[in-house]
Amino acid sequence: MKAPTIGFYQTFGNQVKKTKTHQDHGGTRLNPDQLIRGYNRAKLGAFIRAGASFFIWIFAFAAYCVDILKNEHIFGISSVVLILIIINVPYLLILRKTQSRRIYEYLSIFLNLLEVIGYTTIIYFLGGPRALYLSPIYAVLIAYLGVIASPRFPFVVAGFSSGSLGAAMALEYYGFLPHMDLQGTPPLPGPDLFAIVLAVSITLFVIAFLTSTMVAQLKKNREKLQKQYTELEAKAGEIELADRELRKTHQELEKRVEERTFELREAVNRLQDEIRERQQAEQERGKLEAHLREVQKLESLGVLAGGIAHDFNNLLMAILGNADLTLLSLSPVSPARPNVEEIVRASQRAAELCRQMLAYSGKGRFIVGPYDLSEIVREMSQMLEVSISKKATLRYFFGQDLPLVNVDSTQIRQIIMNLITNASESLGDRSGFISVSTGFLNCDRTYLSESYLDDKLPEGKYVYLEVSDTGCGMDAETRSRIFDPFFTTKFTGRGLGLAAVLGIVRGHKGALKVYSEPGKGTTFKILLPTLEWSPNDREPVLEPSAPLPDSGTVLLVDDDPLVREVGEKMLVKLGFQVLTAADGREGLEVFRTHKEAIDCVLLDLTMPKMDGEEAFQELSRLKSDVKVILSSGYNEQNVIQQFAGNGPAGFIQKPYTLTTLREALSRVLG
Repeated sequence: MKAPTIGFYQTFGNQVKKTKTHQDHGGTRLNPDQLIRGYNRAKLGAFIRAGASFFIWIFAFAAYCVDILKNEHIFGISSVVLILIIINVPYLLILRKTQSRRIYEYLSIFLNLLEVIGYTTIIYFLGGPRALYLSPIYAVLIAYLGVIASPRFPFVVAGFSSGSLGAAMALEYYGFLPHMDLQGTPPLPGPDLFAIVLAVSITLFVIAFLTSTMVAQLKKNREKLQKQYTELEAKAGEIELADRELRKTHQELEKRVEERTFELREAVNRLQDEIRERQQAEQERGKLEAHLREVQKLESLGVLAGGIAHDFNNLLMAILGNADLTLLSLSPVSPARPNVEEIVRASQRAAELCRQMLAYSGKGRFIVGPYDLSEIVREMSQMLEVSISKKATLRYFFGQDLPLVNVDSTQIRQIIMNLITNASESLGDRSGFISVSTGFLNCDRTYLSESYLDDKLPEGKYVYLEVSDTGCGMDAETRSRIFDPFFTTKFTGRGLGLAAVLGIVRGHKGALKVYSEPGKGTTFKILLPTLEWSPNDREPVLEPSAPLPDSGTVLLVDDDPLVREVGEKMLVKLGFQVLTAADGREGLEVFRTHKEAIDCVLLDLTMPKMDGEEAFQELSRLKSDVKVILSSGYNEQNVIQQFAGNGPAGFIQKPYTLTTLREALSRVLG
């Protein structure tokens, strides 16, 4: 067996030999392969030349259409282009039949000389000396012939091109040919015309020289390659001897390879195990990154929802407060009273929407206490029955002796109502079942990590609330968006129900799981951490409000002029004298001036220049026993936790009515 290297050099040498033999013995005839290659090159060249000629005609015809060329111009150009295209046909037919190298070369030379005459004629018809911008056509032709013809032929074509161009320009200059200047200007002066033709001629000879030089260098390189082949062939025998030694060495290596194969197989197995571990790690990292993105999205949407709810509460404060005051001034039989009452109801519904947005943002928790989750559901059973479709059947499955959970019962009721309403709507016009279950689970980290948002909750004991239906179910895309605010698949609704559910669950440090498939219904499972609680503990009972004083002075500090206006009217209605300020700094100045007369300060939390928290600290320095009621669009728990140590005396959430304001003042001043 011969080495592959030797076979390559022998094959290459045979090709060189064949070429050399053909040159030595077949100088006047072409072999079949050369005929095919030559004909294909000639056909490609013919198409290129025909295309170039046609492009020139298009260029000329466009000029003719815009009256740049006249009839005699376009007629002459069209005739020349047609001849240049037609002569390719007999040229190709002759090449297809001939096997003589000389005929092939002379025919190609003759055709190219005809092309030179044709291009010169086109330049003449396009304006003569002022159309020499087309002279690069000669350069392309010279370079092409320098590659396929003998070294002297580019100079012949360059000379012929220069001669034909000069002859055409001279015949036009001396009047033997009509003047073809497109602009109607007289012919160029003789010296200028001579200089232009000379410059073009020199350029063409330079191109011919460069082309011939490069082709000659390529031929030298070919001869050098043939010499190197001879030397390589001489070394082929030595390489063949070395190949025998290599085969012997190869046999020894095969034996060693067999010995190492087992070791490599073991290493591959270990590597595969490591790759699997890395892939699992990558999958885990991908899940963590997706979870992080989801958490960041929810946090961003939560901040946005909380901010919007806060600002809307300020607007609703002005609407609801003025409507409440208007009701007090209207008689029961006033025709405007139903309209004002409708404004109050609409404002309260808007306030409820803001509370849902605050719940989604995690800023909606109220006062929490220990509750039995099953008992909360039982208390709601009658209301749930009337809230669902008549074709839906409610079924309850309550766990026994469930541990208590530390929750806000109002918000848990909101969760239950939202989930039941969602289940009823998924049934549509069909009959079906809605199941509500409670129970107890001992959850590990694996189970908790599979919840909708893994908030790294501690493993331990959890009480669950499960609401399932036999409705239409959801696909994966819908499941991924059901907790986005304002996303809904219904024609009605605001898309905040499930978003509020998620916010409330996260606010209670709980987890949420969703199981759903199209056509197979949906199940929501809420997990809440259990509470260590003894039966002797009781829910906190609110103290009854003390009576409101008959008179006094209240300082109202709020940056919203609408809130200040309606708040002032409410306080006056309650019998108080009112001082107002537009921000914390102005409020401090008013308080310094009237601190002995001021009985209470109604202070907004979010203001420019100086916010409520800083203003409260400054008020406490001016008067240690100052009574401050904080006012905010956020809820009490979220606001009060910002104050360390002694906090404000009371809190009232916007929007508030005259009744809620009276109760807040009674608790503080009574």
